[in-house]
Amino acid sequence: MSTRLENHVVICGWNDAAMEIVRQIRGEAVRDRWEIVVVADDIPKKERDLLKGWDTRHIQSDPADKDALREAGICSAARAIILADRSAGTAADAKSILIALAIEALNEKVHTAVEIIESPNRSHFERTRIDEIVCVGEIAEKLLAQAALTHGLTEFYTHLLTTTSDTNEIYVVDICDALVGKTFAETEEALADHDFIPIGIRSNGVTTINPRLAANAREEYNYSDAGARDRDTYKLKKDDQLLVIAYSKPEICL
Repeated sequence: MSTRLENHVVICGWNDAAMEIVRQIRGEAVRDRWEIVVVADDIPKKERDLLKGWDTRHIQSDPADKDALREAGICSAARAIILADRSAGTAADAKSILIALAIEALNEKVHTAVEIIESPNRSHFERTRIDEIVCVGEIAEKLLAQAALTHGLTEFYTHLLTTTSDTNEIYVVDICDALVGKTFAETEEALADHDFIPIGIRSNGVTTINPRLAANAREEYNYSDAGARDRDTYKLKKDDQLLVIAYSKPEICL
């Protein structure tokens, strides 16, 4: 199987969130058509049948098994998602660490996102090369607090996190050469007629949402290792990216 797959998504493990993840990746509004391979010990028959209908492959095996990961084409995959084994209770994060280490041993360049159960375990995952760490409990706590302070926010976040042709999502996109050397304020003006909204900058691994005016930026924020992080003096570099809100992932071309 691995010889026929390239730049695909490997989902490691299965839980009650998995089917919605596959549905979102397979959504009609997603411009990039990703092939998906699921490596999991056991998936309910009804869900296995649905996966076949979506032309999604399933390898029945322990997702920490390197041979199974090789069969799934992890060495040539673009994305890996590690789902927590919620039935394992407090041992779930330990199992996810083993999967992460197996993936790294085979392909340290694959972009990997992991779901963790216990937020104190975040530090263990940060010692690996995991790119994204999602603690559902943390997100739920913060969302509940924000919803208590600002009514209607849950609908807003649900809208942003649902991929359909009728909803907006947040995308990270490369900038074109015409934007290199422009400030964020100038970039907003240059893109005013496009069907998306720039909301931030990603530079040298640092993400800044709604950059402040230079006069209002704290010194340690304004002059970080990544450079000036404000909207009116910091000039975009070639490898910088923009965060945008859009109905589908745009290509920025002026």
